[in-house]
Amino acid sequence: MSKIQKITVLFSILLLVACKSGNDFDYAQPLNVCMSEQDMALLNEACEVFELQLLTKYKMDNLSRTYRDYLQDVINVDRDSAFYTSPEIRDVLSKFRTTGLFEKIWQPASVVTERKYGQTFSPKNDSLKEEREFFLHAPEAFILDPDAPFSECMRSVIEVRAVQSYFGLIQASPNMSHNHVAFELAIKLTDEDADNGLTRIVIAMGFFYPIAMMFE
Repeated sequence: MSKIQKITVLFSILLLVACKSGNDFDYAQPLNVCMSEQDMALLNEACEVFELQLLTKYKMDNLSRTYRDYLQDVINVDRDSAFYTSPEIRDVLSKFRTTGLFEKIWQPASVVTERKYGQTFSPKNDSLKEEREFFLHAPEAFILDPDAPFSECMRSVIEVRAVQSYFGLIQASPNMSHNHVAFELAIKLTDEDADNGLTRIVIAMGFFYPIAMMFE
């Protein structure tokens, strides 16, 4: 990266921080019809932390491009632990948990899939005993709950077709892996879609923070 490019990236990061401190960072504002001011403020803060990570990792001043590049990394199962772990990320997740917003967005994958498909592993089925034991003792993954208040609110206001399709997909197939869901979203997402604040929140809540929880 040239010196000019480094200066441009640094300026972009400083500009993003300045916008946040000036209360101009307000991607969540369209959700005010169905979410509280506190919840919207936390969503904005979470997205700002995510964007600082994006700008630092991808080192470019085109923020929309960094979102698309991030989806490509999710597709490729590129999970650099340094990208998903920072004091700021831990602080955001802590705030989500203490305010109750966490449960309005995410649920354990087992809860969402059982609600959709019923109990997958029966204690009476000896042929599935080993598989059941593995899942019972594996770390619980959290996923965006398609029926939670956040998802219902987002679906009611967002007009981006790619994101509407994304919610339809995770509702129909909640057991689909992050990389497959990211692929389906990425092939439909336009540059204009990636400029949309609600789209950016969905990418942060649907991919970045659930993956970050795996590193806690």
